[in-house]
Parts: sequence; C-alpha cells; structure tokens
Amino acid sequence: MSPHGHGTPKKATEEEMMEARLDLQFRDNCAHLLIPLNACRKDTFMMPWKCQHERHIYEKCQYLDLGIYSADHGHRKLVKPERIIIVRHGESMGNLDESTYVHVPDWKIPLTKQGYRDARLAGQKGYRDARLAGQKIKEHVGDKPLFIYTSPYLRTKQTLAGMVEAFDTNYIVGVREEPRLTEQQFGNFQNLATIRDSKQERARFGRFYYRFPEGESGLDVYNRATSFIATMFRDFSNEQIARDDLNVVIVTHGLTLRLMVMRWFQYSIADFENTYNPPNGGHVVMERRGGECARLQRTSEAHRGKGPKGGSEAWYELTPESLDLINLKPQRQFGSLWRLLSELPQEPTGTDEREMSWGTTLRSPEQSVDDSRDY
Repeated sequence: MSPHGHGTPKKATEEEMMEARLDLQFRDNCAHLLIPLNACRKDTFMMPWKCQHERHIYEKCQYLDLGIYSADHGHRKLVKPERIIIVRHGESMGNLDESTYVHVPDWKIPLTKQGYRDARLAGQKGYRDARLAGQKIKEHVGDKPLFIYTSPYLRTKQTLAGMVEAFDTNYIVGVREEPRLTEQQFGNFQNLATIRDSKQERARFGRFYYRFPEGESGLDVYNRATSFIATMFRDFSNEQIARDDLNVVIVTHGLTLRLMVMRWFQYSIADFENTYNPPNGGHVVMERRGGECARLQRTSEAHRGKGPKGGSEAWYELTPESLDLINLKPQRQFGSLWRLLSELPQEPTGTDEREMSWGTTLRSPEQSVDDSRDY
C-alpha cells in the first residue's frame, strides 16, 4: 500500500515530465500529481480558488513523501534540529566591482581579502549588531554537532572554508553542496548597463515577480527554496543525520536567504518587498521552540504505546536580532486577514505608479542601494 493513496500510484515517466516541462527540482515521487495540477492552473488562468482538489492531493503527496511515514504506515522518527542558521557569503569581487560579472562567470567569482575576513567573523564572532553580524554562531552552537548545506558557488564555498576554522571538524556530521541554494540567476556573462537598467526597472515593478532578461524572477528562487525545505525535512527523518542537538548551517546568498525565510514562515510578498539583505558574512538564526515539553510528551506517549515518535510538535522562530537584520516583524502562525486586506491598493490616483502597487509605497531606485549588490 502506498502512503499516497490506495494501491500503487503510477509514477510520471521521464518523458512525461519533460513533455510537461517540469523543472528538475519538481521531478520527484509526486510529479504525476503536479502535471495535472499545472494543467488545471493553466486552464483556469491561475485562479487561486480553482484546482483545490488537485492541489490538495499533490500537497498531501509532498507531505507524506517527506519520510515522516513509512510505506506500511509505521512512523519514522522526525527530529527537527535545535536551530537553523542561514549565512550570507562574505564580500565577493562582484560586491566590490559589478563589472566583474562582465568577464567572470557568476558561479566562479571569488571572495575579496575582506570577504575571507567576513567568513571568519561569521564563524567566530558573528554580526556585531543589526547591520553587521549579530550573535556569534559559535556561541549559538557550542560543541554540538553540525550539518552544513552550501551553495556550489565559489564565494559561498570559500565562506564555508573560513567559517569552519571556528569549529572542531569532529562535530561536523556532514556537508552537502546544494545547487538550489544558488543566488537568483541574472543571465550569463552580464552586460553591466543592461543589468543596471534592469535593477532600476525591478525597483518599479516589484522584486518578487520581476524576471531579469535571460534570468530568474524572485518567484523562481522562492520555488527552489520550497523544494529545498522539503529535502531538509527528509534529512530530519534520516537516522544518520537527525539528532535532537543538531544545528543546521546553510551558506547561501542574500536574496536566497530572504526568500527562504519568507517561504518557511509564510510571509507575504509585501513583507518580502520591504526586506533587505544582511551584510556580507551576516546570518539569521531560527530557534526551535516547544521542544522540551514535546519531547517529554513524546517519551510518555511512546511508553504508553501512543502516538508517533519525533519532533513534529516543535516549531521555529527567528531571533529578534535576525528579524531586525532583514527588516521583518514576527509572523503569525496562520497569517492575518486584516493584514492581508490592509495590503490591498487604495484608490489609484494615476499620478505615481509606486502608490498603486501594494497599497504601500515601494522603495524607489534611489533607495535600493543594498539590492544593487544582491549577489
């Protein structure tokens, strides 16, 4: 019996997934349900209240496929790590000189000498305040085990190399290179004038939906983050990785960091539009909550033969310093209708397109100094 329904479901073939133009990250055990969902969305012009049945069975498949349940409906242990720390890479040559992207592939751009210093600070001292770095990663994790995911870009791997100097490598459970953690794609060898014009246009259009010519939109990166989070949950049920005192460190890029936080905590697009990157070498910390009471309850239930073992009752919260660092407010678990409605645009005046976009004023190009260095 399959955990996805009665009987053995027909999996999508490689040819079917290619014909449906599914991105690689969505070619998984639930692709056979995503194909009709996408077709329904296309037929209904992406109306959010349509295709509810197709969306429900696809999301249920994704949930069950996380590895929380075994094929015979027996429970596998899901152990959420003690904290998740997401780090932005140190200063790169691209941050220092945007013309670097004209002649060097984005993924091969290295750190500057200052960037190596940022990497060491990220591992040993952390950001000093909301602008610089915050609390020390080493002080957060102590001598507890680490599992590390890193973007395959040169500057992120160099950042990781500088960070691990602060840790006893005997405590590193594993390191995985993860392509879905790369920064938003801006194209191949970049034309500097075109990219600058595009960033000006993006400030007017909105950062989440704007697609760079020959590149990605923020929505594309958001979808990558969604797929990666599902992989993390599979790892949380892997007995060779998961343990109660584990700390997960993710080394990535500024925009990817913000979109991952947006996806995890279900922040709105308007919330994202008001965020900004942490400084190079800065990081945000997601602390597990509810763990001790949940563990005691699970232990008691396990002895009585009731309920699953695992950490599904625990949740995460961003530390106050992390919220300040990227300009976010604490998120309600189930969102707020009042807040959603408050984000609707007011009566358009027709005089300023920025006043018609979100019901709040988007940052002007002149206010986008931080986002000019998204990399």
